[in-house]
Amino acid sequence: HLVVPFIAWCAVASLGSPPWLRGAWESERPRTVFFDVGQGDAALFETMTTRLVIDAGRGPPDGTGGRALYSSLRALGVDQLDVFVVSHADLDHRGGALMLIDKLSVGELWLPRAAREDPGLGDLVAAARLGHVPVRWVAAGETRRVGEGVVAEVLWPPAEFDAHDSRLDSRNERSVVMRVEMKGKAWLMAADVGASVEQVLARHPAKLRSDVLKVGHHGSRRSSTVAFLEAVSASVGVISGPCEATRGLPARSILDRLRAHGMRVLWTG
Repeated sequence: HLVVPFIAWCAVASLGSPPWLRGAWESERPRTVFFDVGQGDAALFETMTTRLVIDAGRGPPDGTGGRALYSSLRALGVDQLDVFVVSHADLDHRGGALMLIDKLSVGELWLPRAAREDPGLGDLVAAARLGHVPVRWVAAGETRRVGEGVVAEVLWPPAEFDAHDSRLDSRNERSVVMRVEMKGKAWLMAADVGASVEQVLARHPAKLRSDVLKVGHHGSRRSSTVAFLEAVSASVGVISGPCEATRGLPARSILDRLRAHGMRVLWTG
């Protein structure tokens, strides 16, 4: 399967690891699971021997979030991660990160190099060091094999940048954008970047080509520009966001635009 929508979120969050779910889901690999974490991101890439998680959903500033995500990972039989990526410091992406680092065995923590001075990542870096988890500040141009059968290429943020570059003037625009290849398929994880970053990325369409697009910024009107979608040329678009979102995410115009590009749209909400 290209994408496995995780439809048993409520059962896992309340019950932990029901036997019927454990047996059914542990047998399916390779797989990608996009978790329902409301307006936030959390995704698992897994082969028989490798586990990569990108983002950790929502949580409060005190770092107590992530319990439902952790329970869901354990229900899927996941107790260790080769690589854990936190795309940026917004709480709807790092809210459960401290709990995952505390509860799971993590091989490496990847963070955006352009956000190295972001105080929102300070507690996360401290927790990683306390748990002897290596921290890698990643940037565009890095391609790494994650265990067996998974290759991650970082496309954004740039390795060299001006602190006053307007393209990096927010956490969203400093997000890690990553293309993940697994068993002959490709996923583009667009984090929360907006139109200005998409414009830069679209200059190199060969690097963006993917089967699945994790739609940028939960379907915001400020992302998913026409040129970017044409460059990615994905057949499936995944939106990570709740039903009846109070902030208007995903935007109806973006849903229409994705479908106009021939995408099958999947939505965690």
